[in-house]
Amino acid sequence: MKKQTRVVVISCIFGMIAWVVDAAFDHFIFYEKPFWDLLIFHVPFHEVYVRGAILSCFLVFGAIASRLSS
Repeated sequence: MKKQTRVVVISCIFGMIAWVVDAAFDHFIFYEKPFWDLLIFHVPFHEVYVRGAILSCFLVFGAIASRLSS
């Protein structure tokens, strides 16, 4: 795998980890819904925006970093 692709893939993985951590915070700290519901099934609409923005930031910064590292 090329170095640029590897950087973008790693950024996507970090974005997905951030999605899981956000679901864990909502469940364990704020006691909202069951963990699996917050992770996959019944994600509140406002959380989709937040998690989507976080995932997009990781993707964009990963793309920028892959261009800078080449």
